Amino acid sequence: MKITFYWCDNNNLLYPLCNSNMTNQDGVDPICCLLMDDGGIPYNETLSWIQDGLKEINSVLNGEQLSSSWSREAWEASFTKSLSKIYSLYDESCFEEISTKDLKEILNAWCEFLTSKPLPKEKVFWCNNQEEKS
Repeated sequence: MKITFYWCDNNNLLYPLCNSNMTNQDGVDPICCLLMDDGGIPYNETLSWIQDGLKEINSVLNGEQLSSSWSREAWEASFTKSLSKIYSLYDESCFEEISTKDLKEILNAWCEFLTSKPLPKEKVFWCNNQEEKS
């Protein structure tokens, strides 16, 4: 899996976007939908929500819970120690499964990207356990 994080310029207002090579048969990218599901609030106000998701994931990975879930407005991730299912709250047949460790790394990378200085031409890549910038 490869995910690209980047800033989009809309009338001098930068906002974060992402895409990956994991779209489903309908062209939907559940992992990126989950990341960009901001509930209509500014992206910098979503950081605490991402931290909540990371806490839930860590509690499962550390054995404090057998499973957990974390959701926002339209997307949810349910996870066990080994597997995470990311799906639409409006259509549970629209989903993607990835390892929980990968989901944790992706959320950490997204959080780091959101707290970085927005640069309109910069793209950040996350590729199965490694990150590259170009």
